[in-house]
Amino acid sequence: MLLNYNKRALQHQSGGTLRSNSFHDAIRQSSIGHRHVSHGPRTLTQPSGITQSAGRCPATSVSAALREFEHAAQFAKSDPAILGNLAQAYAELGRHAEAQQTFRKASRLEPRSLRYTQGAAIALAQQGKTAEAEPMLQRLAERFPDASSPWYNLGNLYRKGNRWRESENCFREALRREPGNTDAHNNPASVLHSQPRFDEAIAEYRACINTNPDDVAVRLNLVSALIDAGRFEQATESCRDLLSRAPASPEAHRFLAAALSHQGNVIDALPSFARAARLAPANSLSQHAYGGALAEAGQVRHALRTLTAVQKREPDADAQQQILRSVLLSHGMLTDGWSAYRRRPAYLRFTEKLGPDTLSQQLSPAISGKHILVLREQGLGDELFFLRYAPRLRKSGAKVTVRASAKIATLMMRASCADAVISSDGFPDTSPDV
Repeated sequence: MLLNYNKRALQHQSGGTLRSNSFHDAIRQSSIGHRHVSHGPRTLTQPSGITQSAGRCPATSVSAALREFEHAAQFAKSDPAILGNLAQAYAELGRHAEAQQTFRKASRLEPRSLRYTQGAAIALAQQGKTAEAEPMLQRLAERFPDASSPWYNLGNLYRKGNRWRESENCFREALRREPGNTDAHNNPASVLHSQPRFDEAIAEYRACINTNPDDVAVRLNLVSALIDAGRFEQATESCRDLLSRAPASPEAHRFLAAALSHQGNVIDALPSFARAARLAPANSLSQHAYGGALAEAGQVRHALRTLTAVQKREPDADAQQQILRSVLLSHGMLTDGWSAYRRRPAYLRFTEKLGPDTLSQQLSPAISGKHILVLREQGLGDELFFLRYAPRLRKSGAKVTVRASAKIATLMMRASCADAVISSDGFPDTSPDV
């Protein structure tokens, strides 16, 4: 939950009493008020502060709310509550520069408010302006020593910049001020998880679950940490417990399938992969996981249908397409499988360095006098295995340079199997023909 405007970042206050309601309520109240706006700006019935929601609203609802708040702001330019909700709507739609400006206007009207100044800081962070957001949040933490949200958002800011120790310390400060807050446990756990300090992360996730047993996201985080720590049986047990509470969670089914697969139970995992795919037909991660599991279980045709359908929806998802290409190559469909090679980062780096026409998977019959650079692929064993082809190229009259792994470059030089050997971090002095 990085720098989330809706949860823990901004809170709704009326008459000095903290309360939480949803952005949907703000939309409804603004619509009611809009019907009375013709009687004058002060007759507008509006929410009296920024609202808090447990999840994001649909973009269409937020767009409608934005229009309502923009209209209301024309008649109530000095009302910080109206400006606060307008800024929130901008933030929901990813219009962070406008959110920042509007939060600042609200803050100038109510300078003692934590909520509006904090909203402006978060909007800066969302624009990548960390150097400006960080001191604002630090000053808020000093001005409001009993508030947890500045520490919470500082922790998110540091976590986003991989400043793990500072992030963890800030989350601890937030937890000290609000020990019953689920997020206050979940966020330091996620920092520990990322480092990776799995045992500590698991303990934090469990403490978070003790605070709020029905929090599905935290339970998923716990399962993820258990899998990463290699505790697959515990992960399986935790997944089954979660599914008893949230049987329609596609992530829970996918995590259960992953835990079973790690234990070698691919066949047992397949129904869970299938369930996750059915529950989230538009989720490419679930579809790719299901397709990969089908292939591993020997159901190649079904796997290819599943993976190809996802590829058509997301043709530019390079990492996920590798699953499809791997299935094609492993089952002898070489022409289709190799097409993914040209999308690989290694290929792109070489074409940028050596030119777009220098890499080839097919050699011309006439290679005499050509300079051929042979690239390494896969592990050291495969590299040594395929090195036997270098002397054949030399016998055909080609000059052969082998780009070898640094670990075995010296060995290859001694073997005299090529005209030149360079390590994997280098390039030949002259550009090769192929």
